[in-house]
Amino acid sequence: MEIYSPDDCYVEEVFVYFGKVTKGENLIQLVSPALDDRISEHLITLKHEEIKLKEYEDGRNADKRQAQIDNLSQLKAHDEDSIAIVSMIATGVKVGSSDGTDLKNNQANEMGLKPSILQQQLVVDQFDQTSADSVEKIKLSIQRANDRINLLTTVKRSLLIIAPTDGDFECRCLPNMFYQQGEIIGLIFSPFEKRHGHQDKLTSIKKFYVYIFT
Repeated sequence: MEIYSPDDCYVEEVFVYFGKVTKGENLIQLVSPALDDRISEHLITLKHEEIKLKEYEDGRNADKRQAQIDNLSQLKAHDEDSIAIVSMIATGVKVGSSDGTDLKNNQANEMGLKPSILQQQLVVDQFDQTSADSVEKIKLSIQRANDRINLLTTVKRSLLIIAPTDGDFECRCLPNMFYQQGEIIGLIFSPFEKRHGHQDKLTSIKKFYVYIFT
């Protein structure tokens, strides 16, 4: 049975170079800097999105809503004052105590407030729905980040190579060496497998490691 590298990674430690192993026994510990970097990136994204969500849960968004309502009230109050001034000047024009130019200027100012009031009214009317949409987007981003972190964490756990069955194990990798995803890093022969020539290969690999480490 061939054992493959589950990702592009380095060999951190070899627990068994060759010999008999039991199912579940630790064989090789791999590390993947690229995988760790991807997990860190998603953790940063998760933290950022959680901070954004907190704004909608701790009262800050409610304060923003109230500020928009207060702004609308101020605009309406200003508009009412402008209407009263225009009315007063219009009366003065009729009796000859006010200039028509003042009337036109104040009418223009009063009319100029209308678009701002309508725009602010729209902001207030849509505030709750806009907030709900933002919260939904943030929660989706959080869920996506969690899903990716869980997936990558599962891949990271697979970097600890364990014996899938009882048998004779042959390591095909060395510490601190880099192996691409899918490369063979070990072989294991179960008691039920036919192993023609296996003893010769086992002897060869013993000689290989004796050569490397002496």
